[in-house]
Amino acid sequence: MHARVIAELSGGANPGEPGRITLPASPSEETRSLLEGLRAIADLKREFPPQAICSYVISGVSRAEDVFAVIWLAGFVGASGSLAGQQGWADLD
Repeated sequence: MHARVIAELSGGANPGEPGRITLPASPSEETRSLLEGLRAIADLKREFPPQAICSYVISGVSRAEDVFAVIWLAGFVGASGSLAGQQGWADLD
């Protein structure tokens, strides 16, 4: 699912501003749902102790890119390191 969302979002690349991606005019329900979920996790991680949410399950992982997709999406929604908790799984900044 994460790779499909990135593929959908990559259609919003802005040639005038390299590295800037905007949401398509009407993102799919899958994309909206995933981004809202990641934002909600980030909000909860800021509101509660990091130990409150210490795992995120990525189903069907078969290659490193599957994990990198989640890290990229977390950064896209502004979650930065907040999804990682105290010890962190990546420095997203």
